[in-house]
Amino acid sequence: MIGKVLTGICASLLCFGAQAATDANGKMVPTGKFCANLGDFCSFNGKMVVHIAGCKSMDKYNGGCSSSPGVIATNGMRCTLANFGLKAPLPDVGPNACYLETLAEASIVENKSSAKSSRPTGITGAKCTSTGGVTVESTIVVNKTIHDGECKTYSPGNGLKRAAGEAADKPMFRLENGATLKNVIFGEVTPYDESIHILNGATLDNVRWLKLHDKAVTIKTAGNVVASNISGANGNGLFQVDAPATLNISNCVMDKLQTVLTQSKNARFNVTVFADRCQLSNVSDAVFVSESSGSVAKLTNSYLRKADVLCKGAWQSCPDVGNFYE
Repeated sequence: MIGKVLTGICASLLCFGAQAATDANGKMVPTGKFCANLGDFCSFNGKMVVHIAGCKSMDKYNGGCSSSPGVIATNGMRCTLANFGLKAPLPDVGPNACYLETLAEASIVENKSSAKSSRPTGITGAKCTSTGGVTVESTIVVNKTIHDGECKTYSPGNGLKRAAGEAADKPMFRLENGATLKNVIFGEVTPYDESIHILNGATLDNVRWLKLHDKAVTIKTAGNVVASNISGANGNGLFQVDAPATLNISNCVMDKLQTVLTQSKNARFNVTVFADRCQLSNVSDAVFVSESSGSVAKLTNSYLRKADVLCKGAWQSCPDVGNFYE
Protein backbone atom coordinates (compact mmCIF):
# COMPACT_ATOMS: atom_id res chain seq x y z
CA MET A 1 0.00 0.00 0.00
CA ILE A 2 0.94 3.62 -0.31
CA GLY A 3 1.87 4.89 3.11
CA LYS A 4 0.06 3.14 5.94
CA VAL A 5 -3.19 1.38 5.18
CA LEU A 6 -5.92 2.37 7.57
CA THR A 7 -9.25 0.83 8.31
CA GLY A 8 -12.35 1.20 10.42
CA ILE A 9 -14.74 -1.76 10.17
CA CYS A 10 -18.44 -1.48 10.98
CA ALA A 11 -20.41 -4.74 10.79
CA SER A 12 -19.36 -6.39 7.51
CA LEU A 13 -18.60 -3.15 5.65
CA LEU A 14 -15.60 -0.84 5.67
CA CYS A 15 -16.24 2.46 7.38
CA PHE A 16 -14.92 5.79 6.30
CA GLY A 17 -13.37 7.03 9.54
CA ALA A 18 -14.73 8.36 12.77
CA GLN A 19 -17.48 10.40 11.12
CA ALA A 20 -18.93 7.40 9.27
CA ALA A 21 -22.54 6.51 10.03
CA THR A 22 -25.03 3.87 8.89
CA ASP A 23 -28.37 4.27 7.17
CA ALA A 24 -31.56 2.35 8.02
CA ASN A 25 -30.29 -0.70 6.15
CA GLY A 26 -26.96 -0.74 8.01
CA LYS A 27 -24.90 0.44 5.03
CA MET A 28 -22.10 2.93 5.55
CA VAL A 29 -22.60 6.62 4.86
CA PRO A 30 -19.00 7.92 4.57
CA THR A 31 -17.94 11.50 4.81
CA GLY A 32 -15.25 13.08 2.67
CA LYS A 33 -14.56 15.30 -0.31
CA PHE A 34 -14.44 14.11 -3.93
CA CYS A 35 -10.86 14.09 -5.21
CA ALA A 36 -10.54 12.16 -8.50
CA ASN A 37 -12.29 9.70 -10.76
CA LEU A 38 -10.85 6.22 -11.07
CA GLY A 39 -7.62 6.38 -13.08
CA ASP A 40 -7.03 10.10 -12.49
CA PHE A 41 -4.52 11.74 -10.18
CA CYS A 42 -5.78 12.93 -6.81
CA SER A 43 -3.90 16.15 -5.93
CA PHE A 44 -3.57 17.68 -2.47
CA ASN A 45 -0.97 19.22 -0.20
CA GLY A 46 0.50 17.50 2.84
CA LYS A 47 -0.78 14.23 4.33
CA MET A 48 -4.38 13.16 3.76
CA VAL A 49 -6.38 9.96 3.99
CA VAL A 50 -7.61 8.75 0.59
CA HIS A 51 -10.43 6.22 0.00
CA ILE A 52 -12.10 4.63 -2.99
CA ALA A 53 -15.88 4.47 -2.74
CA GLY A 54 -18.78 3.70 -5.04
CA CYS A 55 -20.96 6.62 -4.00
CA LYS A 56 -22.67 9.12 -6.26
CA SER A 57 -21.66 11.90 -3.88
CA MET A 58 -19.69 11.55 -0.69
CA ASP A 59 -21.03 14.84 0.63
CA LYS A 60 -24.71 14.52 -0.17
CA TYR A 61 -25.51 10.90 -0.97
CA ASN A 62 -28.59 9.72 0.95
CA GLY A 63 -28.46 5.95 0.63
CA GLY A 64 -25.06 5.03 2.04
CA CYS A 65 -22.23 3.11 0.40
CA SER A 66 -19.11 1.13 1.25
CA SER A 67 -15.53 2.31 0.84
CA SER A 68 -12.07 0.82 0.67
CA PRO A 69 -9.63 0.99 3.57
CA GLY A 70 -8.07 4.42 3.72
CA VAL A 71 -4.50 5.11 2.66
CA ILE A 72 -2.30 7.88 4.08
CA ALA A 73 -0.56 9.64 1.19
CA THR A 74 1.49 12.83 0.86
CA ASN A 75 1.02 15.46 -1.85
CA GLY A 76 -1.25 13.36 -4.04
CA MET A 77 -1.61 9.83 -5.41
CA ARG A 78 -3.09 8.02 -8.40
CA CYS A 79 -6.68 6.84 -7.93
CA THR A 80 -6.33 3.19 -8.98
CA LEU A 81 -7.79 -0.02 -7.60
CA ALA A 82 -4.31 -1.53 -7.19
CA ASN A 83 -3.21 1.29 -4.88
CA PHE A 84 -5.96 0.24 -2.46
CA GLY A 85 -5.39 -3.51 -2.76
CA LEU A 86 -8.57 -3.97 -4.82
CA LYS A 87 -8.86 -6.35 -7.79
CA ALA A 88 -12.33 -5.18 -8.84
CA PRO A 89 -14.44 -2.03 -8.33
CA LEU A 90 -16.60 -1.86 -5.24
CA PRO A 91 -20.13 -3.09 -6.11
CA ASP A 92 -22.00 0.06 -5.22
CA VAL A 93 -24.59 2.48 -6.53
CA GLY A 94 -22.22 4.80 -8.38
CA PRO A 95 -18.91 4.75 -10.22
CA ASN A 96 -15.85 4.21 -8.04
CA ALA A 97 -13.91 7.39 -7.27
CA CYS A 98 -11.43 8.71 -4.70
CA TYR A 99 -12.32 10.90 -1.72
CA LEU A 100 -10.30 12.73 0.91
CA GLU A 101 -10.38 13.12 4.67
CA THR A 102 -7.92 14.82 6.95
CA LEU A 103 -6.09 12.64 9.46
CA ALA A 104 -8.11 14.24 12.27
CA GLU A 105 -11.42 13.51 10.51
CA ALA A 106 -10.49 9.92 9.77
CA SER A 107 -9.31 8.99 13.28
CA ILE A 108 -8.64 5.44 12.10
CA VAL A 109 -6.08 2.84 13.02
CA GLU A 110 -3.38 0.84 11.27
CA ASN A 111 -4.49 -2.27 9.42
CA LYS A 112 -2.08 -5.02 10.50
CA SER A 113 -3.84 -7.75 8.54
CA SER A 114 -0.99 -8.03 6.02
CA ALA A 115 1.75 -7.04 8.47
CA LYS A 116 4.00 -9.29 10.48
CA SER A 117 3.38 -9.52 14.21
CA SER A 118 7.09 -9.52 14.99
CA ARG A 119 10.14 -7.72 13.66
CA PRO A 120 11.92 -9.59 10.83
CA THR A 121 15.32 -11.02 11.70
CA GLY A 122 18.46 -11.55 9.66
CA ILE A 123 18.51 -8.08 8.08
CA THR A 124 22.15 -6.98 8.31
CA GLY A 125 22.92 -4.66 5.41
CA ALA A 126 26.56 -4.36 4.41
CA LYS A 127 29.11 -6.17 6.57
CA CYS A 128 32.38 -4.50 5.56
CA THR A 129 34.76 -3.17 8.20
CA SER A 130 37.26 -0.75 6.67
CA THR A 131 40.65 -2.23 5.74
CA GLY A 132 42.17 1.08 4.61
CA GLY A 133 41.50 4.16 2.53
CA VAL A 134 41.51 5.02 -1.19
CA THR A 135 41.31 8.55 -2.62
CA VAL A 136 39.75 8.56 -6.08
CA GLU A 137 41.12 11.27 -8.41
CA SER A 138 39.48 10.04 -11.64
CA THR A 139 36.37 7.96 -12.28
CA ILE A 140 36.96 4.21 -12.00
CA VAL A 141 35.24 2.57 -14.99
CA VAL A 142 34.09 -1.03 -14.55
CA ASN A 143 32.80 -2.54 -17.81
CA LYS A 144 31.32 -6.07 -17.79
CA THR A 145 33.72 -7.13 -15.03
CA ILE A 146 33.89 -7.25 -11.21
CA HIS A 147 35.56 -4.63 -9.04
CA ASP A 148 36.29 -5.96 -5.54
CA GLY A 149 37.03 -3.05 -3.21
CA GLU A 150 38.29 -5.41 -0.48
CA CYS A 151 36.34 -3.39 2.11
CA LYS A 152 38.46 -0.26 1.61
CA THR A 153 36.93 3.17 2.22
CA TYR A 154 36.71 5.23 -1.00
CA SER A 155 36.66 9.04 -0.85
CA PRO A 156 36.59 11.60 -3.69
CA GLY A 157 39.73 13.58 -4.54
CA ASN A 158 39.96 17.01 -6.12
CA GLY A 159 40.18 15.44 -9.59
CA LEU A 160 36.47 14.59 -9.45
CA LYS A 161 35.32 18.15 -8.78
CA ARG A 162 33.27 19.74 -11.51
CA ALA A 163 35.15 22.00 -13.89
CA ALA A 164 33.89 25.40 -14.99
CA GLY A 165 30.72 24.96 -17.01
CA GLU A 166 30.10 21.38 -15.88
CA ALA A 167 26.75 20.63 -14.27
CA ALA A 168 27.91 18.06 -11.73
CA ASP A 169 30.88 16.35 -10.16
CA LYS A 170 32.25 13.19 -11.74
CA PRO A 171 31.31 9.91 -10.04
CA MET A 172 33.83 7.76 -8.22
CA PHE A 173 32.63 4.68 -10.13
CA ARG A 174 30.95 4.22 -13.50
CA LEU A 175 29.49 0.73 -13.86
CA GLU A 176 28.68 -0.37 -17.41
CA ASN A 177 27.03 -3.32 -19.14
CA GLY A 178 26.26 -5.50 -16.15
CA ALA A 179 29.42 -4.75 -14.14
CA THR A 180 29.63 -5.68 -10.45
CA LEU A 181 30.88 -3.54 -7.56
CA LYS A 182 31.36 -5.33 -4.25
CA ASN A 183 32.96 -4.93 -0.82
CA VAL A 184 33.19 -1.12 -0.87
CA ILE A 185 32.72 1.57 1.78
CA PHE A 186 32.07 5.16 0.68
CA GLY A 187 33.38 7.75 3.12
CA GLU A 188 31.78 11.01 4.16
CA VAL A 189 31.66 13.07 0.99
CA THR A 190 30.68 16.68 0.31
CA PRO A 191 27.04 17.40 -0.56
CA TYR A 192 27.65 17.34 -4.32
CA ASP A 193 29.91 14.32 -4.63
CA GLU A 194 28.43 11.33 -6.46
CA SER A 195 29.42 7.75 -5.76
CA ILE A 196 28.17 5.60 -8.65
CA HIS A 197 26.73 6.05 -12.15
CA ILE A 198 25.16 2.98 -13.76
CA LEU A 199 24.82 2.49 -17.52
CA ASN A 200 23.12 -0.60 -18.97
CA GLY A 201 22.64 -2.40 -15.68
CA ALA A 202 24.89 -3.43 -12.78
CA THR A 203 25.14 -5.36 -9.52
CA LEU A 204 26.01 -3.88 -6.11
CA ASP A 205 26.96 -6.26 -3.32
CA ASN A 206 28.11 -5.46 0.23
CA VAL A 207 28.33 -1.69 -0.24
CA ARG A 208 28.08 0.87 2.60
CA TRP A 209 27.69 4.66 2.58
CA LEU A 210 28.83 6.34 5.79
CA LYS A 211 26.98 9.51 4.81
CA LEU A 212 24.54 9.88 1.95
CA HIS A 213 24.18 13.26 0.29
CA ASP A 214 22.46 14.20 -2.95
CA LYS A 215 22.79 11.20 -5.30
CA ALA A 216 24.63 8.13 -4.11
CA VAL A 217 23.67 5.95 -7.09
CA THR A 218 22.33 7.37 -10.36
CA ILE A 219 20.85 4.97 -12.90
CA LYS A 220 21.68 6.83 -16.11
CA THR A 221 20.40 4.45 -18.81
CA ALA A 222 17.89 1.62 -19.08
CA GLY A 223 18.82 -1.71 -17.53
CA ASN A 224 18.45 -4.12 -14.64
CA VAL A 225 20.12 -3.24 -11.34
CA VAL A 226 20.55 -5.65 -8.42
CA ALA A 227 21.58 -4.22 -5.02
CA SER A 228 22.06 -6.62 -2.11
CA ASN A 229 23.66 -6.27 1.32
CA ILE A 230 23.75 -2.47 1.30
CA SER A 231 23.68 0.19 4.02
CA GLY A 232 23.45 3.99 4.12
CA ALA A 233 22.57 6.82 6.47
CA ASN A 234 22.31 10.57 6.92
CA GLY A 235 21.36 12.17 3.61
CA ASN A 236 18.87 12.87 0.87
CA GLY A 237 18.58 9.46 -0.71
CA LEU A 238 20.21 6.41 -2.23
CA PHE A 239 18.95 5.80 -5.78
CA GLN A 240 18.23 8.45 -8.41
CA VAL A 241 16.60 6.92 -11.52
CA ASP A 242 16.97 8.84 -14.79
CA ALA A 243 15.91 6.11 -17.26
CA PRO A 244 13.56 3.11 -17.46
CA ALA A 245 14.95 0.46 -15.14
CA THR A 246 14.18 -2.54 -12.98
CA LEU A 247 15.74 -2.40 -9.51
CA ASN A 248 15.88 -5.34 -7.11
CA ILE A 249 17.00 -4.49 -3.54
CA SER A 250 17.55 -7.02 -0.76
CA ASN A 251 19.00 -7.01 2.76
CA CYS A 252 19.33 -3.23 3.04
CA VAL A 253 19.65 -1.03 6.13
CA MET A 254 18.85 2.68 5.71
CA ASP A 255 18.55 5.36 8.40
CA LYS A 256 17.94 9.12 8.52
CA LEU A 257 17.30 9.90 4.86
CA GLN A 258 14.58 11.55 2.81
CA THR A 259 13.97 8.74 0.31
CA VAL A 260 15.42 5.42 -0.80
CA LEU A 261 14.54 5.91 -4.48
CA THR A 262 13.58 9.00 -6.47
CA GLN A 263 12.60 9.01 -10.11
CA SER A 264 13.83 12.12 -11.93
CA LYS A 265 11.40 15.03 -11.74
CA ASN A 266 8.61 15.15 -14.34
CA ALA A 267 9.75 11.78 -15.75
CA ARG A 268 7.15 9.75 -17.60
CA PHE A 269 9.18 6.59 -18.17
CA ASN A 270 8.40 3.55 -16.04
CA VAL A 271 10.45 2.12 -13.18
CA THR A 272 9.92 -1.19 -11.41
CA VAL A 273 11.43 -1.60 -7.94
CA PHE A 274 11.24 -4.63 -5.66
CA ALA A 275 12.68 -4.41 -2.15
CA ASP A 276 12.82 -7.35 0.25
CA ARG A 277 14.21 -7.72 3.79
CA CYS A 278 15.07 -4.08 4.37
CA GLN A 279 15.30 -2.08 7.59
CA LEU A 280 14.16 1.49 6.97
CA SER A 281 14.26 4.06 9.78
CA ASN A 282 13.59 7.80 10.00
CA VAL A 283 12.55 8.31 6.37
CA SER A 284 11.39 11.92 6.34
CA ASP A 285 9.65 12.07 2.93
CA ALA A 286 8.72 8.71 1.37
CA VAL A 287 10.53 5.45 0.69
CA PHE A 288 9.83 5.60 -3.06
CA VAL A 289 9.05 8.77 -5.06
CA SER A 290 7.86 8.88 -8.67
CA GLU A 291 5.71 11.03 -10.94
CA SER A 292 5.19 8.24 -13.50
CA SER A 293 1.76 6.62 -13.47
CA GLY A 294 3.22 3.42 -14.93
CA SER A 295 5.87 2.80 -12.28
CA VAL A 296 5.54 -0.07 -9.81
CA ALA A 297 7.08 -0.56 -6.35
CA LYS A 298 6.77 -3.43 -3.89
CA LEU A 299 8.20 -3.77 -0.38
CA THR A 300 8.13 -7.14 1.39
CA ASN A 301 9.34 -8.77 4.62
CA SER A 302 10.84 -5.54 5.95
CA TYR A 303 11.04 -3.50 9.16
CA LEU A 304 9.93 0.15 9.08
CA ARG A 305 10.38 2.59 11.94
CA LYS A 306 9.29 6.21 11.49
CA ALA A 307 8.84 5.57 7.78
CA ASP A 308 5.15 6.38 7.42
CA VAL A 309 4.85 6.88 3.65
CA LEU A 310 5.85 4.03 1.36
CA CYS A 311 5.12 5.59 -2.04
CA LYS A 312 4.64 9.23 -2.99
CA GLY A 313 3.43 10.41 -6.38
CA ALA A 314 1.65 8.82 -9.32
CA TRP A 315 2.58 5.14 -8.91
CA GLN A 316 0.56 2.54 -10.78
CA SER A 317 0.78 0.25 -7.77
CA CYS A 318 2.71 0.04 -4.52
CA PRO A 319 1.86 -3.09 -2.51
CA ASP A 320 3.07 -3.41 1.08
CA VAL A 321 3.34 -7.10 2.00
CA GLY A 322 4.46 -8.82 5.20
CA ASN A 323 6.19 -5.77 6.70
CA PHE A 324 6.53 -4.86 10.40
CA TYR A 325 5.88 -1.25 11.47
CA GLU A 326 6.92 0.56 14.63
